[in-house]
Parts: sequence; structure tokens; C-alpha cells
Amino acid sequence: MIKVYFSSYSKKLSHSAFSAYLNLLPPALEQQIMRFKKWEDQHAGLYGKLLLIKSLREAGLSTDLLQLKYTGYGRPYLTNTPDFNISHSGCFAVCALSFQGKIGVDIEEMKPVSISDFREVFSAAEWNKIINSENSSYWFYHYWTAKEAVIKADGGGLSLPLKYINIDNNKTKTGKKCWFIKNIAIHNNYMLHIATNKAIDKEIELLEVYF
Repeated sequence: MIKVYFSSYSKKLSHSAFSAYLNLLPPALEQQIMRFKKWEDQHAGLYGKLLLIKSLREAGLSTDLLQLKYTGYGRPYLTNTPDFNISHSGCFAVCALSFQGKIGVDIEEMKPVSISDFREVFSAAEWNKIINSENSSYWFYHYWTAKEAVIKADGGGLSLPLKYINIDNNKTKTGKKCWFIKNIAIHNNYMLHIATNKAIDKEIELLEVYF
């Protein structure tokens, strides 16, 4: 089972509400969030952690983020807990929780971009699809977020360049690992993909959360 929680922060929380939510986190995470100068970045960091807490609580698991650890590549994890991954862009935060293996998630706001600057990131087939489409921006973000989701699921960070991840029929490989990819629609101006090392043979539960 895979659950994807998402929330938007198009407007700023009141000072009291923000402080109350922030106090739900361990001091180290509070400090991490408050290092950001812009309120949008602070809300992104906060909402991602709140979605993680929400997902763990609904799964009947401990919500103690004091136990949050990081791999050598900076990927967060919790021992004896289903795999999770967090992403945010624009005014959306997303947390994916997988009970069936590794999970990666990436969301991007589809802003105007100079696509030609990123030619080397894509395979020939991907590039042809992008440049020959009536909506090049859509396919650019489609492949970009799919690749990012795979990198985040794999956990290898920048040691796994985007250009070596070739998406074919919603699948790809990194070394001997096979990854299954799925696009999830939450907003017309955003692209969201998840990647997992187990075949996605069941419906993904998508849950919007309001704070």
C-alpha cells in the first residue's frame, strides 16, 4: 500500500498557528525550519514534517521525530517504520508513505523554463518526446519529476545523475535495481511522480490535508 498526503500553503499561517505547529517538532527540526528566511520556505519545511506526522499517526505508528535519522546522502528515515519521502514546490508539500518497499516522490511547479539548457539530462527518446510535443513544458516536467522521484527512492543523491535514468513505459533501472513510476495529478500547474521498487499493482491512496 502507498499513501500520498499533500497540503497547500498559498497563504501564511497566523503567528500563533505557525508557532503551535512548530512546537510539535523536536528542537533540531524547529531550528532547521527557522533557518529559512522566507515564510514560504518555512511553511514548506513545516508542512512536510506535519504530513509525515499525520501519515505515521494514521498508520498507528510512533510520531516521535526525535528518532529521525539520515543516511550518508542525507536521506531521512525512521527505523522499523515504512519508507517515506517528502517533497515540496511552489505552495504544495507532499509526503509519500510506502508499506511495500522504497518510495521516492517529487513535485514541481511547472514554471516557464529554458528547456534547451537541459538537453544532456534526457535520453534521445525522452528529448524527442519533449521537443516534438505541442506541450513541451508538460513533458519536460513529466520526465524531470519521474527521474527525481527515482533518485530520491534510490537514496544515492547526486551520485546518480539524472541523465543515467531513462524512463521507458513508467519503468527504469539504476544498476540492478528496477523502479516503477507513477504520475499523480493534484493540480493543473504541478507535476508529481512517485517511484518505488515494487510493482504498483494497487490504487494509491491520495489524501489532502488541511492545516
